[in-house]
Amino acid sequence: MADALPTLGVPPERLAVIVHTMGVVLASLSPVSSWIGLQLGYVAGLYKQLGLTSDPFMATMSTLPYRFFPLLMIILIPLLLFTKRDIGPLAAYPLPASTTSSSVVAPDTAASAEAAAAPEAASVSATLTDAGGLEGADAAGAPIASSEEALDNSLDGPLAPKPGVPHRALNALLPFGTIALATFGGMLVDGAVKLRAKQAAAGDASGTMTLVGMLGESDSIAALIWASAIGWLVSMGLVTTQSILSLGEAMDAWIEGMKDVIAPMLVLLLAWALGEVIAQAKAADFLASALHGAMPRWALPSLVAVLAHVISYACGSSFGTMGIILPLVGPLAQSLGGDDEAFLRHCIASVLGGALFGNICSPISDTTILTVLATKCDLHAHVATITPYALLAAALALGLGSLPVGLGWYGPLSALCISTAALVAIVMLAGTPVDESSGVVPSG
Repeated sequence: MADALPTLGVPPERLAVIVHTMGVVLASLSPVSSWIGLQLGYVAGLYKQLGLTSDPFMATMSTLPYRFFPLLMIILIPLLLFTKRDIGPLAAYPLPASTTSSSVVAPDTAASAEAAAAPEAASVSATLTDAGGLEGADAAGAPIASSEEALDNSLDGPLAPKPGVPHRALNALLPFGTIALATFGGMLVDGAVKLRAKQAAAGDASGTMTLVGMLGESDSIAALIWASAIGWLVSMGLVTTQSILSLGEAMDAWIEGMKDVIAPMLVLLLAWALGEVIAQAKAADFLASALHGAMPRWALPSLVAVLAHVISYACGSSFGTMGIILPLVGPLAQSLGGDDEAFLRHCIASVLGGALFGNICSPISDTTILTVLATKCDLHAHVATITPYALLAAALALGLGSLPVGLGWYGPLSALCISTAALVAIVMLAGTPVDESSGVVPSG
């Protein structure tokens, strides 16, 4: 895709903003992704720490309306594309011209685009060296050969696409669809069995079976595990029956893919350990008692969101930020909010949503590095172009989302509507229209 950008007239800076934002935000909000597994583990550990019996999966999903920062970021991208306006340095980069498919960018334009992308590898290498390095980077700070080689190296081995193999959407859609349906169906079946047993024990054999009741009684973690196993079997069946991979190659690819979840699993285990240490040391209880009279209840979600922004930007990891803050925030939210689970969900959402800030615009985030490698964009240019949008979404999420919802002025859906309206107004009033044909910002 990156090689086609000069021909299409799309600057890599624009593609990087779209890919980075949508990739991170959609994964964090999706009920079928590696993110939900980690978030579910955090919430399950927190609910166990607080002694709550609510289903962790349903509790995690119920935080989605309160995640104002990622929701505004996902609204912002189509808004910019529709209005053809930009804020900040991205306005200096041209939009692709609205011409027929026969139009091709002149060779000198393509050459200049390649020349502009040339410093990217050295920029990434320098940043990685300053940040402590990344596996595969030269320890002495030697520049990486090229982003293309880095991406090729990351796909070496069993995960590398086989040449000549046709790409079929069914091979991706069917396994993911199976996981989604199996998860939901498994929760309904498990919940129905438990609800029926509960009704029989209470002497109410003719009790009604409601959707909410079945989901409330279900074991969502077990459903996710079984659904993931079924999705894996479907994927294995597809690639083997179509002779895309042999059984041995498919197993090698599965083992290689498992390596990608080891790091999040270790983070989750360490987060559980940290939560247990905090619980045993009574640190969260002390913090809750110390701040109970000094901090108003309405201020906690906003304060938590700001803290998540700062920590995630400093460490470049959303997962690490969640693991650090959640064990401390849970007892404090329970102390200030009492039995109000909506307030607890708001505080949890402030952590889960606010922690994405660093993944979006921190120069040392792994998603930032992978984005600039995949799009052949200069690292510093990408950080400079995406940061104004992240700051705008964060400011609106705090000022029109977390703070007024914490004050009880309106609910999360009203907050999202008001924030979206403000976002549209700011883009239309303060945004700079970009000329499609030449990319030159109009003077008038």
